Amino acid sequence: GKISPMQAAMVLYPVIMSTAMVMGPSIMAKRALQDMWLTPVWASIAGLLAVWLAFQLHSRYPNMSVIEQSVQIVGTVPGKIIGLFYVYILLQINGFTVREYAEFIAFFLQETPLTVVSAVFVMVCAFAAYGGIEVIGRAGQFFFPFMVVPFLVMILLVMKDMEPQNILPFMENGLLPTLRAAVLPQGWFSEVFLLSFFLPSVSSEQKAKRVLILRLC
Repeated sequence: GKISPMQAAMVLYPVIMSTAMVMGPSIMAKRALQDMWLTPVWASIAGLLAVWLAFQLHSRYPNMSVIEQSVQIVGTVPGKIIGLFYVYILLQINGFTVREYAEFIAFFLQETPLTVVSAVFVMVCAFAAYGGIEVIGRAGQFFFPFMVVPFLVMILLVMKDMEPQNILPFMENGLLPTLRAAVLPQGWFSEVFLLSFFLPSVSSEQKAKRVLILRLC
């Protein structure tokens, strides 16, 4: 199957935003204080590097996932070890995401055990994955507005209460606190490296690069 560059971006964009909106502001504000708005700028650099690396690997080893590319680059045994390590990281991230989702839903379904909510969520995701890349792409395209539109509406509703002077004094404590606050968000932005699994199925690679860079910016 094939997916469009926009569908690939709509699948990957919520990967960053879902966790960043819940945990990001408090973590960044704790370290960068009024300069927290600078931390996503530094963190996005990691995302841009991840996109660049994914496209460079794909151009040299087309139609391969990052695990297959690892085998080609460093050999069979080391490549499979790297692939196993990467899969382990993905399982950790997915487990954390499932737990976040379950706890959020459990707030409304307080009599339902977390294991039941988590199991239903994982089953739906597994069903979509079993359907193939086109099902995932179209599902991402369908649900994307339900995530972005409420977020934009929320921003518009609070704009009247914003006080821009609160970001002053600018860089009162120097650049280092904003860089420290960007360390954890860099991990979220670098998750766009999952693009390496989608690139063999993206219809236009050059357009995908432009779309993803615009999304990160």
